[in-house]
Amino acid sequence: MITEILARLIQFYEVDVRKNMGKRYFKSRSEAGQYGITAFTHLKGYPVTVIALSTDALTIGAHLSQYLQCPLQLYLSDDVVVPGSRKIGGVNSSGGFSYDSSLSQSETDYLYQEFHSYIEESKRTAFTNINRELGSKTIIRKDLIRNRNVVFVADALQDTIALDGALDFVKSLATPSVSLYSPIVTGNIVSPLNQRCDYVYFSSTVDFFYGKDHYFEDNKVYERGEGVDLVSSYLKLWPA
Repeated sequence: MITEILARLIQFYEVDVRKNMGKRYFKSRSEAGQYGITAFTHLKGYPVTVIALSTDALTIGAHLSQYLQCPLQLYLSDDVVVPGSRKIGGVNSSGGFSYDSSLSQSETDYLYQEFHSYIEESKRTAFTNINRELGSKTIIRKDLIRNRNVVFVADALQDTIALDGALDFVKSLATPSVSLYSPIVTGNIVSPLNQRCDYVYFSSTVDFFYGKDHYFEDNKVYERGEGVDLVSSYLKLWPA
């Protein structure tokens, strides 16, 4: 059954890794997943867990999960946005809130003073919405993170908000290493990514981000609810 669920997330293409070095555009997220496994041969045979940072990244994560023979999990979060359409952080399914690590302490202090009530209400709303969406479903298990090498997966990153929250979520657990794979990242976050992770792999950097879908020819992804259902069913089959 584990194999059957994983197979639903995976579609194979012929991938010539040598030709794709520095690749900026992919046929699909499935092709990006195949491309990424070549960067994680050093983890083969070790205890690992793959955590997708969004449902859009599940197909990419499924390729790594299959290659590394390890659990596939989902870190679900909602952004907190203050007036002016500025994303300042995210709330996860446990109610944890993390500021965008690119913000300085003085910036976070100012934002909190200026928008205190708005931020707190946004955090409560986000937490309520996520838990209403999940119900009794489990999409991430700490017992499948503890003492495992963690590989976070995204499809394209223009900020570190989701990763910041995910790192805060796992920081209390004994994880030998933390890695990240995202096919596309904006150049301005490369340094923060390298500072926060033991290993970072991406295909290409971009100066101007045109939205995730711009970098994939086929933008078929699982709806959030369907992705949640698949991961929940999948994790039930993994022993403690």
